Amino acid sequence: MSKKRMISEEVFLKIFKLYDQGYGSMKQCIRELGYSFDRSYIFSKYHAYKKHVVGVLRPQKKYNRYPASLKVNVVHDYLNSEGSLRDLAIKYQIKSFDTIRIWINKYTNGEELKTYNLKPEVYKMSKDKVTYEDRVKITKECIDNG
Repeated sequence: MSKKRMISEEVFLKIFKLYDQGYGSMKQCIRELGYSFDRSYIFSKYHAYKKHVVGVLRPQKKYNRYPASLKVNVVHDYLNSEGSLRDLAIKYQIKSFDTIRIWINKYTNGEELKTYNLKPEVYKMSKDKVTYEDRVKITKECIDNG
């Protein structure tokens, strides 16, 4: 899976300025500035920007963690027709409405919506003490068996 290109705040703001000035569609504004970004991605950022201002435009450097209670609330709002995926993503400041889609699929399939913990498990290999005699014995067995 490819990593999304990082788009700077300045680039977003240039595109939004053209769009707000009535230059044309979002797709035309993106092309006019010489970019080839996904129109729907830029458009969702535009709506989030209008509601929450500049902070949502900063490139994401780490994964977001959302508590299980928030996930359940968002899914319930969607299932109760309280907004589209995009509206709920903007309302709850979730970076992507695809994230909400994944939560809905898990919820409707009966899976638990857990708080994701980013701390990796650490595996420690225990060192077994091998005596000199054991090493000689292991070496002889290896040589004898090829």
